[in-house]
Amino acid sequence: MQRLLVILLIVLILILLIPRYERIGEAILRLLKLDDSKRGKDDEQ
Repeated sequence: MQRLLVILLIVLILILLIPRYERIGEAILRLLKLDDSKRGKDDEQ
């Protein structure tokens, strides 16, 4: 029962924070794109 309650609480928190996570996700994608470009340069060398 405790696990179910914890899971429900986490889900509720995630739902409330979804807009923030979308922004964070966009920022992470930008960082990943930067990392990919750096990796590409490293591969060329």
